[in-house]
Parts: sequence; C-alpha cells; structure tokens
Amino acid sequence: MKIIYIMSFYLGLVSFLFAKEGAHICYFSLNNEKEFLEMGKFLGKLNKVSNTPISISEFQTLNSDPNKSFEKMIQSGAKCDGLVISGHHTGAFGGKLAEGSLNLDFMEKLSCNPKYKAFFENIKAVWLQGCRTLGQKIVSDEREAEGGGMTGEAEVNADNCQSADCHRERVGAVLVEDNLTQSFAELEMEFSDTLDQDNPLSTRYLRIYPRAGLFGWTKSAPGVKWKSELSIPYHIAHISRLIDDRKEFFEDPSSNFSDLTAAHYARAILGLLQGGNPELAPCFAIEEEIGVEAWLYHGRAKLIAGRPLPFSFNNSDLLAFPSLSSTGNTMLKRAKELDCLLKKRLTNTQLNDVLDEVLSDEKLLGYNLNALHALDKKLAVENDLTRSKLYREKLARSPNLERLLMRKLKSKETGTLRKIDYFAFYRNIGQQNFSEVEKIIKETAFNFLTEEIKESEIGRRDYFATLFISLLKNDVLQNEDIFELVQQTKNSIALDAVARGISCTG
Repeated sequence: MKIIYIMSFYLGLVSFLFAKEGAHICYFSLNNEKEFLEMGKFLGKLNKVSNTPISISEFQTLNSDPNKSFEKMIQSGAKCDGLVISGHHTGAFGGKLAEGSLNLDFMEKLSCNPKYKAFFENIKAVWLQGCRTLGQKIVSDEREAEGGGMTGEAEVNADNCQSADCHRERVGAVLVEDNLTQSFAELEMEFSDTLDQDNPLSTRYLRIYPRAGLFGWTKSAPGVKWKSELSIPYHIAHISRLIDDRKEFFEDPSSNFSDLTAAHYARAILGLLQGGNPELAPCFAIEEEIGVEAWLYHGRAKLIAGRPLPFSFNNSDLLAFPSLSSTGNTMLKRAKELDCLLKKRLTNTQLNDVLDEVLSDEKLLGYNLNALHALDKKLAVENDLTRSKLYREKLARSPNLERLLMRKLKSKETGTLRKIDYFAFYRNIGQQNFSEVEKIIKETAFNFLTEEIKESEIGRRDYFATLFISLLKNDVLQNEDIFELVQQTKNSIALDAVARGISCTG
C-alpha cells in the first residue's frame, strides 16, 4: 500500500503544478492571533515552490460578535476548503479577540439554510482548536497528558470535573482571566452540550460540515504556552510523513526547510483539501484516513513505533473523524435532515410524520431531543394551543422519549438548569412519574443555593437568581421549600436573590 502512495505522491507532485485553482483556508481566531500568523508564514514557504496557491484569510475581526462575523463570512461568498475555529471552548468558542461567543447551535441553524448549502459542503477539513471541542471522554480515571497543553487558566483542576455543574464553577472562576463573556448559566448549558453522550459534539460538527474531515480535542488542547500555533503545520508534516517517511522530507515545519520538503508539504495539504476533486488532483488524492491518522500522530509523540516522533505534542487528548459523506452514515445524515425539518414551519401532517420517525428510534431521538424541546417552547410562545396539544399528546405516548428524558434528568452530565428545563418538558407532555426526579433536582439546586456567596462573586450571585427563578417558574419549589431555603441559606446576598426571584415571578 505504501508503494502505491509513494508512486501517487510523485505523480501528484507533477500534476498539481497544472491545477486550475488553489485552496483556501478560512480562520476564526477568537483568542490566539499567533495561530493565523504562523500558518501564514508556513504557507508562504510552500507557495514559493508550488504553482498551486494555498491562501488563508482571517474572518474574526477584533472585538466583533463572532456569530455575526461567521454569518457575514458566509454571506460574502467566501469559498473555504478548510476551516479553523480556535479559542477557549466551553461548548461555544470565545476569547480575547471576540465580543461574545461562537455558538454551535447557531452554526447548525445556518447549515439548515438552503442558501448556504454550498458553503458548508465545500469544506474538506475542519480544525477545532480548543479544549473538549469533540466532547469529553466520560471516564473516571482520566488524567492530564504529561506535558499536555492547556488553552487557559480555566483548565487547571479540570481532571476532577465530570459534570456540567462542576465545569460551570471551574470556568466561571476565571472568566475575566480567559476573556470569556458568558454568564454562569450559559456556561452550564454549554457544558451540558459538551458532555452530552446522546448527541455528541463530534456528530453535530459532522452533520454541519458533511464533506469535512474533523480534527479536535477531547480534553485540554495546546494553548499559547504550548505553542498551539504549531498544531496545524505539525499535522500537515505528519500527513506528508505517512505518505513518504524518508527523513529528508520530514523537517521542522516551524523553521527553515528545504524546497523539496516544501513541495511535499504543499502536496500534502492540497491533497487533504482537494483530494476529492479529480479535476484539481487528477493523479493524487489523500484518503481521509491518512489525515485522521496524521492528526493522532501529531498529538502522541511518545506512543508511535516505540520511539518519540519529532514535531508532535505530548498530548493524547485528541480525536479525529473522516467526513460524514465518506462514511455513509445514514443515521447521522437523516438526523441532520430531521433537525432541519423541525426548525421549519410544517403542516400538521408533515409534523406528524417527522415525529413518528424521530420517536421510533432511540438514536435518532437522542440526536434530535433538543430540537423537539425547542419546538415545544416555540409552540408555547406562539400560543398555538391546538398544535401544541397535538404535539404533546404524540410525545406523551413515546416510551423511548420517556426513557431518554429520565436518563438525562438523572445524569450528572446534564447541568441543573437543563435538568429543570427537561423536567418541565417531561411534565408538560403529560408524564406523571416525576417525584424521584423532582427530589434529585431540588437536592442539587439546594446544594448551590445554600452555599455562602461572597459580595465579589457577581457571576455566582447572578446564577443564584437565575436558578431560583427557574425553579419558581417551573413549579419545582413549593412554599415549604422556600421557607427551608431561607432557613438554611448562609448570607444576605442569597436572601436578597430569593426576594427578587419571588417578586419577578409574582
């Protein structure tokens, strides 16, 4: 197999000189501008020997709203063969270069718009440079990789966190240091998505970018101190090494390297971004598995062939996937289609058919639970009583939905606020067996509500008020619970929040 790749490589070195157009990588840098600058220097060296240009553009402008910047990029007609999103990651991307955060559900919404289909389907590689961008492995003995990089101070003591509530407190303590703008409540919701095992982040990104290989991290990603700007150049170097592992073609991509190495690296990245296009790469294509394997190698320097590899991080907390289109996963493809349908205005007949399909399969239901929940809230806001009644009666008859919601409500990976939302959803569709879950939610909420909160802890004070109001609005607390809370709470700040919460909800 390797001989075939080597022969193809040399044929490709000749053929790519005659390619009609180059490749373009779009950057969204929310925290570390060095990553874009380093990649620009790296590609500058490749373009000196390649007649097929490889260009990059930064689309996150300083201090702008990243959601608006992302939509503006798509509307501009930008053609991205590769996409890099980089920053502190909590389930959404943020950092010092942005005002706000780039949200996954916002990208999902855009990807459902038929006008933007070509943009999302053109991308062949997506690099998600932040902590837990491909979710978190839920295991009890997880350890920080020796020497593993960290995106920021918020990663300290992350090993002990296996719940969304824990991550809320961990990251919430250093919001200012990490230049994040989310509230504690938003952090908790985002980490609920990050830890979700029924609708994993990796599958959500695969559905948004169906033709792209996916490269990201399952825990701490290399940050500024660990030279995260070298991550993608290292990845490209390892793609080249897997195709032809002769030492003279595997030089440090962050320093001076020969023109021959530059040609090999150029061919590697063009193969990754154009390999599926026979017109642009008639004699050469890199199988997506090569890109996946190279990504794993670039983060596991001590684990390959019994010897350390150069130009690698010593961080095993990474993961990669071939594209959805290459794997042909019909379940994920259909989950995407159903998610987009649930976001549209359907006739009652169409909605009935969609619900029948989603509720009939536990995996499809896991992928689309949030879409069902969002639709329930939308119908309530629209005061569409007839449609809402039909919708809830349909859901109430589903044993699959009942099992899934009960599992979510008991899971530590689901944050407290999300549990309250799911609890209200569960009760609203007519389910009666919720006393056990109600008790769990109350206990979890009281653990926080009775803690001492300092005057300076503005984020925790706001979260107290948000949590208390949510409990009241969703009828989780009774009068005796409020009396007990007042008796147990340890400071006047909490009492003030209770008073404001009661006044806000009438």
